[in-house]
This record gives sequence, C-alpha cells and structure tokens, in this order.
Amino acid sequence: MQGHPCLNNYAATSVVACTMSNVSFEEAEETIPPILTIVEIKKLGVDYIEKKVRCQITVKKVDQKTNWYGNVCTTCGEEVNIVEARYKCVFCSRNIPYPDKRFRLATVCNDTTGVIVIIFPDDEIQRIIGKDAFESKTDVSFPTILKVFEKKDYLLTLKIVDRNVNNSSNIYTATEINNPLENNGNHSPTAVQTIQTVDTSAPILVETTVEVPSSPPTAKSSNKVRQREKKGNTIEVMEENVPIGKYKMIKTEKRSRIHAFVPTNVADQLETILNISDIYLFHNFTVKDLTAEDKFRLGRKQIQIQLGAETLIKKLEENEFNVIGIIEEHDPVGKIKNRNRQIQSQIKFNITDGSTSVKVTFWDDFAHMFADECKEEIVFPLILIIGSARVQLWQDEVVLSNVPATTIHINCNHCSVTEMRRMLDQRDFSERKLTQHARTCSTAYKVKDLKNLSAVYTECEVLCVVQIDKIQDAREWCHYICTSCYEKLIKVDNEDTCTTCQRFVPFPDFNFEIYAEASDDTGSIIVILEDREVRNLLQTTALELIANGTKQDTIPELFRVLEKNMYTVKLFISEKNTVQKDHCYIATDIMQGAYNKNNHSEHTSFPHPIQDMNAEVLSDSI
Repeated sequence: MQGHPCLNNYAATSVVACTMSNVSFEEAEETIPPILTIVEIKKLGVDYIEKKVRCQITVKKVDQKTNWYGNVCTTCGEEVNIVEARYKCVFCSRNIPYPDKRFRLATVCNDTTGVIVIIFPDDEIQRIIGKDAFESKTDVSFPTILKVFEKKDYLLTLKIVDRNVNNSSNIYTATEINNPLENNGNHSPTAVQTIQTVDTSAPILVETTVEVPSSPPTAKSSNKVRQREKKGNTIEVMEENVPIGKYKMIKTEKRSRIHAFVPTNVADQLETILNISDIYLFHNFTVKDLTAEDKFRLGRKQIQIQLGAETLIKKLEENEFNVIGIIEEHDPVGKIKNRNRQIQSQIKFNITDGSTSVKVTFWDDFAHMFADECKEEIVFPLILIIGSARVQLWQDEVVLSNVPATTIHINCNHCSVTEMRRMLDQRDFSERKLTQHARTCSTAYKVKDLKNLSAVYTECEVLCVVQIDKIQDAREWCHYICTSCYEKLIKVDNEDTCTTCQRFVPFPDFNFEIYAEASDDTGSIIVILEDREVRNLLQTTALELIANGTKQDTIPELFRVLEKNMYTVKLFISEKNTVQKDHCYIATDIMQGAYNKNNHSEHTSFPHPIQDMNAEVLSDSI
C-alpha cells in the first residue's frame, strides 16, 4: 500500500505461536528524564539532541494569535502543505482533499528562572479536555476550552531537537503533560525525586509476591472534570471513555483506620509475626462489608479486611514509635514553600524529658489539629504523647514527624503523664523554656521609658503605643530565606546559600523586613517589623508582591497605608537595647489602635498569632 509491502488476512490465514528458547530479549530500561529549569534548558548542548528533559512550569498565557491546530495527512500523520491551492503531503506524495486536524497549541510558560514558548501536543490536549480538534472548532477564531491550561502548574516532558541547541529556534515541543510532583513532606536537600511511569497501552497487572514496590504505579493524571456514577458501596469508579490501562481510584480521607479480622485457624500463626507499632505490607486478603452481626469491631468503616492462611505479610524497615515528652515553647503554625514550589503548613517544636530534647515537626492538617488542641488546654506545661510517630534523621539530628496513623494526646489521664509531671520539680526542668500560659503584658511603656530600661529587662517583651511616622526607604523591604531552616541566605559565588544547611537554595522564599520610624509624645525609636507582623497588617506575602512585579530595592506603595496610624506594638528587649542603648527594637506582635488595659484579659490559648485587628484586645503570642 502506497509503495510499501503490507500483510493482510483472508479465509485460509492461520497464526502459529513459536517458542524460541535460544533467543533472549533484553528490555532496555527507560531512563527518567532529568528535571531542569528554563535557564538550564536553554543552555543544553549537542549531547541532548533527540533526548528528553522535564521542567516544572506555570502556563502564563495561551497564545491565541497563532493557529491552534494543524492540518495533517490522514495516512502518515505528517503536516501537509498547500501546493497549488491543494493540501499535499510531501512524504506520501499525494493530494489530501480532507486532511485531519490536530491540536498545536502554543503556550508561554515560566518558572522562577525565565520564560519559554512550548507547543502542547495533540494527544495530551485530547486527554485533558476530552475533545479532538474537530469537536473543539467553533464559530469563534479560538476555542475558549483551550484556555483551561492558563494559570496552572504542570510537569512537562520536552524533546530537544537540533534547532533548539543551535539557537535557531527557541520554541520547544512537549511530549507529555503531567501534574506537578506531589510532596511527601520530606525536605532533605539530598533526596532524589523519582517518578514512577507506567505504559497505559495495556492493562495494569500486578504479580502478587513478597517483594513488591512500596506503592503501586499510577496512570497519568488529568485535569478534565468527568461525570462519575457511584453504585452501591463500590470503592472504584471508572472514568468515561478511558483507554485500557487507565483507571482512577476514589480518594480516601486521611488518617483513616479499618478493622482487620483474623480467623481462629491462623490466629496463633499471625500472633508470632505481628507486633504493635511495626509497619507491614499485606497481600492476598479479603475485603468484606461490615454487617450488624460483626460485633466488637473497633473500626468505623463500612468495610473490613479478613486475613487468612494465603495472606502474605512482609515487615517494612520503617518503624513507628510512641513517644512522651513535655512541650517546649514554640511558634504558631506557619506556611512554607517546599522545593517543589508548593505551599505547606508546618509547626516545629521540641519535647523534653528533662535530660534531652527531641525536635518534632507536624505537617498540614495535622499541624493545625495539634495547634487547636493546644489552645484548648488549661494545664501547663503541656505533656504530649505521640502515638505512631515517624522517626527520621535530618541533618544528623533525630526528628519526629507525623504519618497517617499518628495520634496525639495532650495532658491525658495516664500513669506516664502523672510520672512526668512529678519530674517537673527537678532542677533540669526549671532551666528549660516549657509551655506556659500566654504571658500578660499589663503595662504600656512610653518611648522615653523604653530607652531607660535597665539590664533586668533583657530578653523580655514590653508593650508600647506609638505612631508609625515613616517607612524607611534606604533598606530592602524583604530578604531571601532558606526553605528548610528559614534562616537568611547569603550570596556565595553568585548563588543563594544557607550557612546553616550548608547548601545552595535554588528557589528561596521571601520574608518581609521593614524598618519603621515610630514615635509618641516622649520621643522616637526605630521598630523592625518582620514577616509575620507585616503579613498581619497588609494581608499579603512578600512572594505575592514579588510575583506582581514589585522590586526589592523599591518600597511598595502598599506600605504607605501603615504611616500616620497608631499601633500597639510588643517589643523584644535585647542586650543592645539595655546595655548599648540601641534605639532599634524588634517587634514580636503588632495591632492597629491603642492598647486598652480595661478590656485586656489573660489568654490561655497557646500559641496563636494576631487574628483580630480590633484594637480592643491584644494577643500575647510567644
């Protein structure tokens, strides 16, 4: 056909399968393309011609001026040209009266390092929007459905061609479109990201053995919204018009538990294998509905699993432990941007038993739940029991964190808590900063009195009511911080470097730091407003201002709304203020308006930032 030999079948055709015992086929492992920034992609050399790379970008704009589809040959799939007012394929050497139409969407994408033009492929666009180019064509020049890609983050796989390397073309072609990498809460700079890929051209089969991966392969994700029909208590819903091998499971809620039933005939055997707090991988078990006859079940799920003699159990290396300790003072829940440019909630603190201290880090919803339970407690110091805590090494230090099975118990009625509270009378505990009731600042100092504070007030916090007269223009209003330890970064060989983590930080975060001239009727001082205080007043972040085009060396006009207003400020008194008589103070809390002593009451919730900008109440967060 078309000059090429072609095999076909007819009534007498038969197929015979032969076994070739002497021939071995070696399946080449497909290497995962590296993840590069836009600047690194533009600098690739000839070694990357016909190779693939990945980049994590944001689609800034979909170009509507260029043609959003191309006319291709119905036989070979190559783009056709117009020759003598007819579509002609140069490869097939024939006229194509009705060529096929394929998506060819030009997009302007960017990351923190630059901007790039990328062509999205036809098959990936069809997978995401669920339509082909014929179905998308409307009366208007550009279909609005193609704008779905704008303002979204994607992990793209690009194929590098020779014209990209020799700088004859700065337009790149994508071969795959995936959602950004999911974050697993690990911020180790030495961790290597990998993506498990699966061929979706055939059904996914998993062979049940003891040695299996820790998680099953997943199909490509899609942003397309599809109608789903749920029947009964099924746990799997198939998408409409999904090719063979692609499937999607219903998301289950986090930190859920399910009851596992062990029959009598295998109870003795499994009792010697299973230990509390260890992690196991189970295969070949039965899932059953929970009926009214199944009494004394601990779980609240509508289903249960039943283990049997054919069940395979493998113990995993990672262990979880139950830990008890007294909570030391800590900051409220904060927001961080991880190395995948995703926003996460995090709370960090230490727990101690009097002799040593261990770091604890809780993430996302679990961090907020922990902070809320701390606010409800009235007995201090807080004694915490962490059930099924994950133990990790981070920068040669032991860090406890949460996993889906982790639970917390604060000041619970337990003998270990009672014994720990008796140990509080020992001298070791008296020298530590343990959680206490939120401290009440009952006196507002004048500026004149602040300048005359003695060394007794070193490391203390005091209140003052001042007017912000001016935001200083001579200093930068933000600075780079490390995404792991949140310390300020310095430039080493023109790279942002964290001296604490001893590493380069390619995508640092931004924190506010502004210097304000403040005064009352007795004098003036310089108040340093750091990130949390500025965010509470302006209801924005430094990263948002930078993204909107604000330069670091230019004070944003938004800051001018802070001037000529009265504020109640909590100041940290350092040794420089008391001994060296430095009149530059660091603010640890701020609210608009004058402090009213009559309406001030002690807050037992700990810890919490300023949530209400009303001048009647001042929050004493630590």
